[in-house]
Amino acid sequence: ITLNGVFIFLMLRAYYLHLHHIFMTFVYSSIAVFALDVGVVIYFYLLVIKTRKTVRQEFNISPSGCGDTATSILCTPCVINQMGQHTIDYETYAGKFWSTTGIVHHIEVKLPSDSIDIEDSV
Repeated sequence: ITLNGVFIFLMLRAYYLHLHHIFMTFVYSSIAVFALDVGVVIYFYLLVIKTRKTVRQEFNISPSGCGDTATSILCTPCVINQMGQHTIDYETYAGKFWSTTGIVHHIEVKLPSDSIDIEDSV
C-alpha cells in the first residue's frame, strides 16, 4: 500500500507540474496579449485626440469645456460622429462605404490647410 501511495503521489505531482507549466505559459502569453491590447487602445485614443484637435482648428470649432482629451476618451462615438459631420455634408452628398474618403469619388474633399501644423496640434 505504501509503494502504491508513493506512485500515486508521484503521478499527481507530475500531473500538477505539467498543468502548472501549461498554466504559467497561458499566464505569460495572456500578459503579452493584454499589453499589446493596451498599447493598441492607447494608440487609438491618441489618434482620435490628435484628429479632433486638427478638425477643430481647421473648422474653427470652439473647444468644449472638458477639452479634447477628456471628450475624446469619454465620448469617442460622439467625437467621431462630430468629426464626420464637420468634414462633409451628408444631406447633400451620399456616403459610400468602400471609398477612401467615405463619399463618392467625384466630390472634392477639403484637406487640412497648410496653415495648421499637424505635429504641433497634439
